Amino acid sequence: METVLRNRRWTGGLLALFAGFLVLGGAASAAHAWPPNPGPPPAPPAVPAPPALPALPALPGGLLPPPPLVPALPPPAPVNCTSQCDVQRQGRVVIFLNNTVKYGDDSYRLLYKFLETSGKGVVVGELGPHYREIVDLSGSNATSSQLRAKLRELQADPSVQAIDLIISLHGSPATLWFEDGEKNVASLGQDISLDRQSSCRIKRGPNADCELARQRKLRAVYSAACYGKSHAVGWVAAGFAVAAGAYGVHTDSAASFPTFLSTWRSGYTFKESVERANQADGGRKYDNWAKSKWPEADSRRSWFVASGFDFDGLRIWTKTQQNRVQR
Repeated sequence: METVLRNRRWTGGLLALFAGFLVLGGAASAAHAWPPNPGPPPAPPAVPAPPALPALPALPGGLLPPPPLVPALPPPAPVNCTSQCDVQRQGRVVIFLNNTVKYGDDSYRLLYKFLETSGKGVVVGELGPHYREIVDLSGSNATSSQLRAKLRELQADPSVQAIDLIISLHGSPATLWFEDGEKNVASLGQDISLDRQSSCRIKRGPNADCELARQRKLRAVYSAACYGKSHAVGWVAAGFAVAAGAYGVHTDSAASFPTFLSTWRSGYTFKESVERANQADGGRKYDNWAKSKWPEADSRRSWFVASGFDFDGLRIWTKTQQNRVQR
Protein backbone atom coordinates (compact mmCIF):
# COMPACT_ATOMS: atom_id res chain seq x y z
CA MET A 1 0.00 0.00 0.00
CA GLU A 2 1.54 3.23 -1.21
CA THR A 3 2.93 6.00 0.92
CA VAL A 4 0.18 8.59 0.77
CA LEU A 5 -0.47 11.87 2.55
CA ARG A 6 -3.83 13.58 2.36
CA ASN A 7 -4.20 15.74 -0.78
CA ARG A 8 -0.76 14.82 -2.05
CA ARG A 9 -1.09 11.60 -4.02
CA TRP A 10 -3.19 8.46 -4.33
CA THR A 11 -2.33 4.81 -4.00
CA GLY A 12 -1.64 2.77 -7.11
CA GLY A 13 -1.51 -0.47 -5.16
CA LEU A 14 -4.97 0.09 -3.75
CA LEU A 15 -6.50 0.90 -7.11
CA ALA A 16 -4.84 -2.20 -8.51
CA LEU A 17 -6.32 -4.25 -5.68
CA PHE A 18 -9.74 -2.79 -6.48
CA ALA A 19 -9.21 -3.89 -10.08
CA GLY A 20 -8.62 -7.41 -8.79
CA PHE A 21 -12.00 -7.38 -7.07
CA LEU A 22 -13.59 -6.18 -10.31
CA VAL A 23 -12.19 -9.31 -11.95
CA LEU A 24 -14.02 -11.42 -9.36
CA GLY A 25 -17.21 -9.45 -9.99
CA GLY A 26 -16.93 -10.04 -13.73
CA ALA A 27 -16.40 -13.77 -13.18
CA ALA A 28 -19.54 -13.94 -11.07
CA SER A 29 -21.53 -12.28 -13.83
CA ALA A 30 -20.20 -14.68 -16.46
CA ALA A 31 -21.36 -17.66 -14.40
CA HIS A 32 -24.96 -16.79 -15.30
CA ALA A 33 -24.48 -17.38 -19.06
CA TRP A 34 -26.84 -20.02 -20.50
CA PRO A 35 -25.40 -23.02 -22.43
CA PRO A 36 -26.97 -23.76 -25.87
CA ASN A 37 -29.97 -26.14 -25.75
CA PRO A 38 -31.04 -28.44 -28.60
CA GLY A 39 -34.43 -27.57 -30.09
CA PRO A 40 -36.66 -24.74 -28.98
CA PRO A 41 -35.42 -23.76 -25.53
CA PRO A 42 -37.90 -23.44 -22.68
CA ALA A 43 -38.25 -20.08 -21.08
CA PRO A 44 -35.30 -19.79 -18.71
CA PRO A 45 -35.99 -19.20 -15.03
CA ALA A 46 -35.29 -15.76 -13.66
CA VAL A 47 -31.62 -15.34 -12.93
CA PRO A 48 -30.72 -13.26 -9.87
CA ALA A 49 -28.46 -10.33 -10.61
CA PRO A 50 -24.91 -10.68 -9.28
CA PRO A 51 -24.22 -8.65 -6.15
CA ALA A 52 -23.36 -5.06 -6.93
CA LEU A 53 -19.90 -3.85 -6.06
CA PRO A 54 -19.57 -0.46 -4.39
CA ALA A 55 -19.36 2.34 -6.92
CA LEU A 56 -15.82 3.39 -7.78
CA PRO A 57 -15.43 7.13 -7.16
CA ALA A 58 -14.69 9.26 -10.20
CA LEU A 59 -10.93 9.44 -10.65
CA PRO A 60 -9.33 12.83 -11.20
CA GLY A 61 -7.98 13.28 -14.70
CA GLY A 62 -4.31 13.33 -15.61
CA LEU A 63 -3.27 10.44 -13.38
CA LEU A 64 -2.66 6.91 -14.62
CA PRO A 65 -4.47 4.74 -17.14
CA PRO A 66 -6.55 1.84 -15.76
CA PRO A 67 -4.31 -0.70 -14.02
CA PRO A 68 -3.55 -4.11 -15.50
CA LEU A 69 -5.59 -7.07 -14.35
CA VAL A 70 -3.26 -9.74 -12.98
CA PRO A 71 -5.11 -12.35 -10.89
CA ALA A 72 -3.70 -14.11 -7.86
CA LEU A 73 -2.17 -17.53 -8.39
CA PRO A 74 -4.54 -20.40 -7.56
CA PRO A 75 -3.97 -22.05 -4.17
CA PRO A 76 -1.29 -24.74 -4.33
CA ALA A 77 -1.91 -28.35 -3.42
CA PRO A 78 -2.03 -28.57 0.40
CA VAL A 79 1.00 -29.97 2.22
CA ASN A 80 0.33 -32.23 5.19
CA CYS A 81 2.38 -32.01 8.35
CA THR A 82 4.65 -35.03 8.80
CA SER A 83 7.14 -33.65 11.35
CA GLN A 84 7.51 -30.74 13.77
CA CYS A 85 3.73 -30.43 14.03
CA ASP A 86 4.19 -28.29 17.12
CA VAL A 87 1.51 -25.61 16.76
CA GLN A 88 -2.04 -26.74 16.18
CA ARG A 89 -4.84 -24.39 15.15
CA GLN A 90 -5.85 -23.72 18.77
CA GLY A 91 -2.38 -22.35 19.51
CA ARG A 92 -2.20 -19.93 16.57
CA VAL A 93 -3.25 -16.27 16.55
CA VAL A 94 -2.83 -13.79 13.71
CA ILE A 95 -3.09 -10.01 14.11
CA PHE A 96 -4.36 -8.05 11.11
CA LEU A 97 -3.33 -4.38 11.07
CA ASN A 98 -5.60 -2.72 8.53
CA ASN A 99 -6.05 1.01 7.95
CA THR A 100 -6.14 2.44 4.44
CA VAL A 101 -8.70 5.21 4.94
CA LYS A 102 -7.40 7.80 7.39
CA TYR A 103 -4.27 8.88 5.53
CA GLY A 104 -5.70 8.41 2.06
CA ASP A 105 -6.73 11.22 -0.27
CA ASP A 106 -10.28 12.36 0.52
CA SER A 107 -11.17 11.99 -3.17
CA TYR A 108 -10.80 8.22 -2.78
CA ARG A 109 -12.42 7.73 0.61
CA LEU A 110 -15.05 5.30 -0.74
CA LEU A 111 -12.36 3.34 -2.54
CA TYR A 112 -10.17 3.09 0.55
CA LYS A 113 -13.15 2.08 2.66
CA PHE A 114 -14.06 -0.66 0.18
CA LEU A 115 -10.49 -1.96 0.22
CA GLU A 116 -10.20 -1.85 4.00
CA THR A 117 -13.33 -3.99 4.28
CA SER A 118 -12.40 -6.30 1.42
CA GLY A 119 -8.88 -6.87 2.72
CA LYS A 120 -10.35 -8.06 6.00
CA GLY A 121 -12.60 -10.45 4.09
CA VAL A 122 -9.65 -11.96 2.23
CA VAL A 123 -7.71 -12.51 5.46
CA VAL A 124 -10.69 -14.03 7.27
CA GLY A 125 -11.55 -16.25 4.30
CA GLU A 126 -8.02 -17.57 3.82
CA LEU A 127 -6.76 -17.78 7.41
CA GLY A 128 -9.92 -18.11 9.53
CA PRO A 129 -10.09 -21.92 9.32
CA HIS A 130 -6.40 -22.21 10.23
CA TYR A 131 -6.10 -19.90 13.26
CA ARG A 132 -7.85 -19.91 16.61
CA GLU A 133 -8.31 -16.17 16.40
CA ILE A 134 -7.86 -13.32 13.95
CA VAL A 135 -7.28 -10.15 15.98
CA ASP A 136 -8.82 -7.43 13.82
CA LEU A 137 -7.07 -4.10 14.35
CA SER A 138 -8.84 -2.29 11.52
CA GLY A 139 -9.77 1.34 11.05
CA SER A 140 -9.73 3.30 14.29
CA ASN A 141 -8.38 0.23 16.12
CA ALA A 142 -5.21 0.15 14.03
CA THR A 143 -3.15 2.08 16.57
CA SER A 144 0.39 1.37 17.69
CA SER A 145 -0.77 1.37 21.31
CA GLN A 146 -3.43 -1.28 20.65
CA LEU A 147 -0.88 -3.40 18.80
CA ARG A 148 1.50 -3.21 21.75
CA ALA A 149 -1.25 -4.03 24.23
CA LYS A 150 -2.47 -7.01 22.19
CA LEU A 151 1.07 -8.37 21.82
CA ARG A 152 1.62 -8.10 25.59
CA GLU A 153 -1.65 -9.94 26.22
CA LEU A 154 -1.02 -12.72 23.72
CA GLN A 155 2.58 -13.32 24.74
CA ALA A 156 1.46 -13.73 28.36
CA ASP A 157 -1.34 -16.16 27.44
CA PRO A 158 -0.06 -19.73 28.06
CA SER A 159 -2.50 -21.16 25.50
CA VAL A 160 -0.97 -19.11 22.67
CA GLN A 161 1.99 -20.75 20.94
CA ALA A 162 2.45 -18.65 17.79
CA ILE A 163 1.60 -15.05 16.87
CA ASP A 164 1.77 -13.86 13.26
CA LEU A 165 1.23 -10.31 11.98
CA ILE A 166 -0.31 -9.24 8.65
CA ILE A 167 -0.01 -5.53 7.76
CA SER A 168 -2.17 -3.46 5.42
CA LEU A 169 -1.17 0.13 6.22
CA HIS A 170 0.34 3.03 4.32
CA GLY A 171 4.11 3.03 4.56
CA SER A 172 7.09 5.32 4.06
CA PRO A 173 10.77 4.41 4.27
CA ALA A 174 11.35 3.27 7.89
CA THR A 175 7.84 4.31 9.06
CA LEU A 176 4.23 3.12 9.08
CA TRP A 177 1.05 5.20 9.26
CA PHE A 178 -1.12 3.93 12.11
CA GLU A 179 -4.44 5.43 13.13
CA ASP A 180 -2.52 7.38 15.78
CA GLY A 181 0.03 8.74 13.33
CA GLU A 182 3.35 7.99 11.68
CA LYS A 183 5.57 5.63 13.69
CA ASN A 184 9.19 4.71 13.16
CA VAL A 185 9.15 0.90 13.09
CA ALA A 186 12.60 0.53 14.64
CA SER A 187 11.49 2.60 17.63
CA LEU A 188 8.21 0.71 17.82
CA GLY A 189 10.14 -2.57 17.83
CA GLN A 190 12.23 -1.37 20.76
CA ASP A 191 9.04 -0.42 22.64
CA ILE A 192 7.55 -3.87 22.05
CA SER A 193 10.76 -5.49 23.33
CA LEU A 194 10.73 -3.23 26.41
CA ASP A 195 7.09 -4.14 27.05
CA ARG A 196 8.10 -7.80 27.16
CA GLN A 197 11.03 -7.10 29.49
CA SER A 198 8.75 -5.14 31.82
CA SER A 199 6.08 -7.84 31.87
CA CYS A 200 8.67 -10.51 32.72
CA ARG A 201 10.66 -8.51 35.25
CA ILE A 202 11.02 -9.94 38.74
CA LYS A 203 12.27 -8.33 41.94
CA ARG A 204 15.88 -9.26 41.39
CA GLY A 205 15.91 -7.95 37.81
CA PRO A 206 15.30 -9.16 34.25
CA ASN A 207 13.95 -12.66 33.70
CA ALA A 208 15.63 -13.87 30.51
CA ASP A 209 13.87 -17.26 30.54
CA CYS A 210 10.45 -15.58 30.61
CA GLU A 211 11.48 -13.11 27.90
CA LEU A 212 12.76 -15.83 25.58
CA ALA A 213 9.70 -18.03 26.10
CA ARG A 214 7.38 -15.15 25.22
CA GLN A 215 9.53 -13.90 22.35
CA ARG A 216 9.46 -17.35 20.76
CA LYS A 217 5.72 -16.91 20.25
CA LEU A 218 6.36 -14.01 17.86
CA ARG A 219 6.72 -15.78 14.58
CA ALA A 220 6.30 -14.04 11.19
CA VAL A 221 5.35 -10.63 9.78
CA TYR A 222 4.02 -10.21 6.25
CA SER A 223 3.60 -6.60 5.15
CA ALA A 224 1.63 -5.19 2.22
CA ALA A 225 2.79 -1.66 3.10
CA CYS A 226 5.07 0.31 0.83
CA TYR A 227 8.74 0.02 1.78
CA GLY A 228 7.92 -2.96 4.02
CA LYS A 229 11.46 -4.32 3.67
CA SER A 230 12.75 -1.17 5.41
CA HIS A 231 10.50 -2.00 8.38
CA ALA A 232 11.56 -5.63 8.68
CA VAL A 233 14.57 -5.05 10.95
CA GLY A 234 12.29 -3.21 13.40
CA TRP A 235 9.86 -6.13 13.58
CA VAL A 236 12.73 -8.53 14.24
CA ALA A 237 14.00 -6.18 16.96
CA ALA A 238 10.52 -6.45 18.46
CA GLY A 239 11.08 -10.20 18.74
CA PHE A 240 9.57 -11.66 15.55
CA ALA A 241 11.61 -14.41 13.93
CA VAL A 242 11.21 -13.13 10.36
CA ALA A 243 9.57 -10.22 8.56
CA ALA A 244 8.94 -9.67 4.85
CA GLY A 245 7.94 -6.65 2.80
CA ALA A 246 8.42 -4.76 -0.46
CA TYR A 247 11.56 -2.91 -1.46
CA GLY A 248 9.67 0.15 -2.70
CA VAL A 249 6.19 1.36 -3.53
CA HIS A 250 3.89 -1.67 -3.28
CA THR A 251 1.52 -1.95 -6.24
CA ASP A 252 0.67 -5.63 -6.80
CA SER A 253 -1.63 -6.47 -3.87
CA ALA A 254 -4.37 -7.81 -6.14
CA ALA A 255 -2.05 -10.63 -7.23
CA SER A 256 0.40 -11.06 -4.36
CA PHE A 257 -1.69 -10.68 -1.19
CA PRO A 258 -4.16 -13.57 -1.76
CA THR A 259 -1.32 -15.65 -3.21
CA PHE A 260 0.77 -15.33 -0.06
CA LEU A 261 -2.15 -16.11 2.24
CA SER A 262 -3.32 -19.18 0.32
CA THR A 263 0.23 -20.57 0.07
CA TRP A 264 1.02 -20.07 3.76
CA ARG A 265 -2.23 -21.62 5.00
CA SER A 266 -1.68 -24.57 2.61
CA GLY A 267 1.36 -25.65 4.62
CA TYR A 268 4.22 -24.18 2.60
CA THR A 269 7.16 -22.49 4.30
CA PHE A 270 7.13 -18.77 4.93
CA LYS A 271 10.00 -18.42 2.46
CA GLU A 272 8.12 -20.36 -0.22
CA SER A 273 4.98 -18.31 0.44
CA VAL A 274 6.82 -15.00 -0.02
CA GLU A 275 8.58 -16.29 -3.13
CA ARG A 276 5.25 -17.39 -4.60
CA ALA A 277 3.78 -13.94 -3.84
CA ASN A 278 6.67 -12.51 -5.88
CA GLN A 279 5.82 -14.86 -8.74
CA ALA A 280 2.15 -13.84 -8.83
CA ASP A 281 2.94 -10.83 -11.04
CA GLY A 282 6.10 -12.26 -12.53
CA GLY A 283 6.05 -9.77 -15.40
CA ARG A 284 5.95 -6.87 -12.91
CA LYS A 285 2.97 -5.44 -14.79
CA TYR A 286 1.66 -3.51 -11.79
CA ASP A 287 5.06 -1.94 -11.07
CA ASN A 288 5.60 -1.01 -14.71
CA TRP A 289 2.11 0.51 -14.83
CA ALA A 290 2.83 2.65 -11.77
CA LYS A 291 6.38 3.78 -12.55
CA SER A 292 5.32 6.69 -14.73
CA LYS A 293 3.83 8.21 -11.58
CA TRP A 294 6.09 6.61 -8.93
CA PRO A 295 9.54 5.67 -10.24
CA GLU A 296 10.22 3.92 -6.92
CA ALA A 297 7.52 1.30 -7.57
CA ASP A 298 9.06 -2.06 -6.66
CA SER A 299 6.73 -4.66 -5.15
CA ARG A 300 9.35 -7.40 -4.97
CA ARG A 301 9.45 -8.71 -1.43
CA SER A 302 12.41 -9.79 0.64
CA TRP A 303 12.85 -10.69 4.29
CA PHE A 304 14.95 -10.07 7.35
CA VAL A 305 15.59 -12.95 9.75
CA ALA A 306 16.50 -12.96 13.44
CA SER A 307 20.15 -13.78 14.10
CA GLY A 308 20.74 -17.47 14.62
CA PHE A 309 17.29 -18.51 13.39
CA ASP A 310 16.98 -20.89 10.44
CA PHE A 311 13.62 -20.03 8.95
CA ASP A 312 13.77 -22.34 5.92
CA GLY A 313 11.46 -24.82 7.66
CA LEU A 314 9.06 -22.28 9.20
CA ARG A 315 5.48 -23.35 8.41
CA ILE A 316 2.09 -22.55 9.84
CA TRP A 317 2.42 -25.46 12.29
CA THR A 318 6.02 -24.92 13.52
CA LYS A 319 7.54 -23.02 16.43
CA THR A 320 10.34 -20.52 15.92
CA GLN A 321 12.85 -21.91 18.45
CA GLN A 322 14.72 -18.61 18.63
CA ASN A 323 17.79 -18.96 20.80
CA ARG A 324 18.54 -15.39 21.86
CA VAL A 325 16.56 -12.60 23.48
CA GLN A 326 16.05 -9.51 21.31
CA ARG A 327 16.80 -6.35 23.29
